[in-house]
Amino acid sequence: MTLIFQVLVALFILYSFAMVIAVPVAYALPSNWNQTRPLILLGSILWVLFVIVIGILNSFVV
Repeated sequence: MTLIFQVLVALFILYSFAMVIAVPVAYALPSNWNQTRPLILLGSILWVLFVIVIGILNSFVV
């Protein structure tokens, strides 16, 4: 269980770095705003779900 938790935290950190780079780039491109808006929303929802899952798994890792 600890290994799964550590892998998920590492993936979360990598995903967060990707979002830190991708979201400002998407906001800087006004011509593609209609295409990138759903991707930003989906990425944000996935990030929140990631936080919730890691929080739940954290209760199992002591």
